[in-house]
Amino acid sequence: MSTQNDAPVPQSDAAAATADDARPDASTEQREALSRLEAMESRLETALPLMADAEAGLAAIRAMVEAMEPLMAAYDSTWVSDQETVAELDPPLAVLGEDTVWDLYGREHTVMTELLRLSARVLAPAEDE
Repeated sequence: MSTQNDAPVPQSDAAAATADDARPDASTEQREALSRLEAMESRLETALPLMADAEAGLAAIRAMVEAMEPLMAAYDSTWVSDQETVAELDPPLAVLGEDTVWDLYGREHTVMTELLRLSARVLAPAEDE
């Protein structure tokens, strides 16, 4: 389920002004609150398009995992015997080089480790000390 929200963020005339000049009659507490909200608004404007990119990236990761599973299953089961069986034919196949598949598996592991690290940061944030 997508959480993407492509709707533009509505901006009032006050949003264009800074906290100090938006309301000269505002109290210090109001100006500080407005300043924090304006900072949040800026971060929201940055995060919205990045979320769409992340959702597309997740689809690419899912497709990568689905492609890697049968590749690694073959690598772990029939790869050696298949390689020996066709050795005399000398076919121009990248999978005949052990490092080609293994290095790709290493890259997948690196991507998934970083994804897990980022997921933990979002789903189980560290307590402030």
